[in-house]
Amino acid sequence: MYLKFRSLADLLRTRHPDLASTVSVPDIPPHYVKIDLGDAQSALLAITKIGGIHVWVVTAPGISSRPIILPLNGMSDENLVDTLHAAASAHVQRRSVASPWRWGESEVTPIVQLADQLTANGAVVHNVVGKNHYFLYHHADGWWDPRVGIARTGTRSYLDATYGDFAYRASHHQTLGWRADIYDPRERQWARLADPLGAGDPQGIGKLPDIADLVDVSPEAIAYLACELTTESRWECHDPWSPLDAPPFLAAPDGVRTPDLLEELLPTSHSAVERGAPQELPPDLLVRRVESQLRAFGLADVEWGDASSPLVSHSRYIAWHNSARSMSSSEVQRLNGVAAAEEKQLLVLTRSGLTRPAGQFADKAKALAFQWDAKTGLLFNGNARGTDLLFPCLEDFEMSIGQRSRDMARD
Repeated sequence: MYLKFRSLADLLRTRHPDLASTVSVPDIPPHYVKIDLGDAQSALLAITKIGGIHVWVVTAPGISSRPIILPLNGMSDENLVDTLHAAASAHVQRRSVASPWRWGESEVTPIVQLADQLTANGAVVHNVVGKNHYFLYHHADGWWDPRVGIARTGTRSYLDATYGDFAYRASHHQTLGWRADIYDPRERQWARLADPLGAGDPQGIGKLPDIADLVDVSPEAIAYLACELTTESRWECHDPWSPLDAPPFLAAPDGVRTPDLLEELLPTSHSAVERGAPQELPPDLLVRRVESQLRAFGLADVEWGDASSPLVSHSRYIAWHNSARSMSSSEVQRLNGVAAAEEKQLLVLTRSGLTRPAGQFADKAKALAFQWDAKTGLLFNGNARGTDLLFPCLEDFEMSIGQRSRDMARD
């Protein structure tokens, strides 16, 4: 470990000669790379254990109450010393840590650009998750929680921010583009940005197609949208949805369905009730809750169907799967053929999930799949494309932003 830190110190002197004379490594444990900043202050690069996880940590005066953390594995030596130099230089020059290092990232990406622009616009960016999937949880009082969060977002990067009375997650996918999920702590609802601006707006964004993300849009434009949320009446979102309070029971319109047939399609398990397990939802309520989530995700044309097809859509063939056995790839292929015959894309709603080959086929076919919980009606898992549409886990989101939404909800 001593030799490792010595090599990092040598690399720091080579890459950043402006601070070379102030760099040192102690000869006895604990080992770290130190940049002397004068007045008994210093910037440090060390390995530490936070919440049971070993990470690289960079600290410096004025860096904020939370240090910069980086994963122990997978970080280049160049990135480590550049981050330390950025933190030290910020103190010497009496300015904020330069981007992208201030966000714990090694290079400027669209999500980093958005974080910079949001900060310039007056928003508070709490965490940025890009190539570095490590971040520190907040406490409500602003001090960092001694626990490390590890985001598993696949290929979608994101940031969590607050602006005014709202909190939101803005995310970016390399090919799918941007998405903004807004959380209203007073209404306790998520809403997905649907039609942010009119087609003739000088920002040049225009009306969004159903479920599509913002692709060819600059981070500056996305930041403008996010910060104008509380003041612009032209904002439009897909149907809001609450993960905390169950949506109200809305009975099916008269004559739309025959309850007995719906019960046959989505039977309620009475054996679970007899064993004392939580009771499963009545079929009508299950369908209504699934519908509300799909519409909130952006599938705005989902609506009530009939007893044989509880939900229908003009753009997607919606198939329900109630078996306790995971759907096989052959089943998904058959349903995809039916959907193609109707010139629609497949949407599968399954009680038990998909096998891995089935999920891979569904992704290639550009189908959506979700697993539903019979006791709550909540959608989760599914294939990669379906999982990407889910709203953030509220508990993790609140911890990411310092539980601010719960605090505001109690005000």
